[in-house]
Amino acid sequence: MDKALALPISIHEPKRLKTWQLFAILAAINLLVILILNKFILTREVYYTLLSSRMETSRIDDYFSMINKFRLWGYLAAPVILWFKITIVSLLIQLPLMIKFIEIPFKQIFRIVAWANAAMVILSIVNIIHLWNIPASEYTKNTMSFIPLSLMGLFHNLHFSAAAKGFINSINVFELLWVFVIYKGLSRTGKLEKIDSAIIASGVWVGLEIFQYALLTYLNRMG
Repeated sequence: MDKALALPISIHEPKRLKTWQLFAILAAINLLVILILNKFILTREVYYTLLSSRMETSRIDDYFSMINKFRLWGYLAAPVILWFKITIVSLLIQLPLMIKFIEIPFKQIFRIVAWANAAMVILSIVNIIHLWNIPASEYTKNTMSFIPLSLMGLFHNLHFSAAAKGFINSINVFELLWVFVIYKGLSRTGKLEKIDSAIIASGVWVGLEIFQYALLTYLNRMG
């Protein structure tokens, strides 16, 4: 009798999404976003708008054709790049844990970071919607670099360097959601106090943003 009752209960238990399934879903959505961006947003007309002041029409056509040839490799590399990003962030999170002798399996941290990366996928979708509603003839560098729901929206009339714009744009709802998911994931492991989870989550985010700002500043000076 007890076995008969236990059978239907076990059948209806919700199945937990496996890490590889989560990654596959994120990679698929990310690839779809890139496809839409390349097919419907970054059109030849947009390249004309952005580059017409610096290049002749024939050179823009050649440049656009060259970009199209490399897009296939970009599609193939997209899942690898996504895996690399999640892995790097996971290692950055694990470093302070190792210093404090806190043992959390790497695969568990990878899963937490993968869930957090869903916020970046949502950002990509929102950005596509934002760009979709702008006519190709009105595209500018600022239009392409602007992040919806970011702090930059409050300073859109002011002039900043490219690196500064990138940093201000990074302060947005989606990045904060990323930090929150990392924080919650670390807290739920039961190995960390909430304050430690918050420090690690925010510390890794700040470190990544400083690195990005420094890199953009260096590239701008080189250019």
